[in-house]
Amino acid sequence: MNNQTLDSKVCRNLQLPLAIMVVFLHSFGLPSDVDIAGIDYTSLTGLDFYNLIRVICSRLLSNCAVPAFFIISGYYFFYDINSLGNNHKSYFIGKWRKRFYSLLIPYLVWNTIYILYTFFIRIAGVIIKGKSLSSIYDWISEYGNFFSLYWNCTSWSATIPNIFGSYEGFTSPLLFPMWFIRDLIVVVLIAPLLYFILKKYPLATVFSLVICYTLSINFNVPGLSIISITFFAVGASIAIHRKSLIQILSMPAIKISAYCMSVISLIVSIVIFEQGLLYQIVYKIFCLFGTISLFNILASLLAHNKYRDYKLTKFSGASFFIFAMHIFVLGIIVPVLNFAYFFLFKGNILTVVGGGKKLLAFVSTLSNVTGYFVIPTLTVILCIGTYILLKRLLPDSIFRILNGGR
Repeated sequence: MNNQTLDSKVCRNLQLPLAIMVVFLHSFGLPSDVDIAGIDYTSLTGLDFYNLIRVICSRLLSNCAVPAFFIISGYYFFYDINSLGNNHKSYFIGKWRKRFYSLLIPYLVWNTIYILYTFFIRIAGVIIKGKSLSSIYDWISEYGNFFSLYWNCTSWSATIPNIFGSYEGFTSPLLFPMWFIRDLIVVVLIAPLLYFILKKYPLATVFSLVICYTLSINFNVPGLSIISITFFAVGASIAIHRKSLIQILSMPAIKISAYCMSVISLIVSIVIFEQGLLYQIVYKIFCLFGTISLFNILASLLAHNKYRDYKLTKFSGASFFIFAMHIFVLGIIVPVLNFAYFFLFKGNILTVVGGGKKLLAFVSTLSNVTGYFVIPTLTVILCIGTYILLKRLLPDSIFRILNGGR
């Protein structure tokens, strides 16, 4: 298998797992605030086990998805940069034209759908609860203006300051996972600048960006984030210098370092979870090396024919749809399943187990862990089911808009 084929297979096979990781990232469960740094592992309780599982899956492992998406995006934006010789102007215009249909249009459409969805829920609240219609205007006003719903109506900051004492800030449109597409649009627009910098100073530029990312030195400008530029630049620099993505990431020194640092930084991140600046740095180190490890693990499986290619590519075309739609689905099934959980376990548990405390704790832990995995799994299944249904029912031109031009 040549390098170009392996690159294509790895990136194609990663799409669905990365989309699933994003769903887990947004399916942390309750309570939202946990403290696992103080866990006594010699007397692990059921609640401790439940918290460990969801912190590892949703707060650590799943955070490798976004960097991986940016690396793939950067690599494939530039992988054929030399196809038009030195006619870079035509190359960038052609790429921008394609990204207009695969990024900007779907971004606007999905945000509009979510704004309307939220608007109708507010209207329903006015009708059912008898609220004033002015509450709708107040809802928009609290975000500043209508445009901000599409760009930066939601903002939050890191809970731990960086080495300079400032807090890394983040913003998103109303459909908050779309911050990724928003930031990708921005880095695509500044791609010519990145090209000329990475062409001359690839190692220095990438190294500087990685240091800034690791130390949480962000721009704090809506749409311009250090994570997007850093990992887009990693993929872009490899393509610009005509190298294979997997060939570079699987170099022995990089591969072995990535595996070792991933394991070490993961363990340290768990032990000192959300405890000061050191955690922030170690966590970023894990995201960096964990992302590289993802590419290497899948490349090794593919290169040694450990599984058939179609297993992960069968629904890889649904990855963008899952990414865009999962918040809608989570917003519906989480309240429903929480109600079912309360009715089945909280209301009747003492009758079922006769008040036995150990059995009660076991059933509670089992139901928590099961629910944690059921919710994102069911969300992915419903998204894929909706994807298949709409693909059959909608005209191809409309469906391609919803699916990011795919």
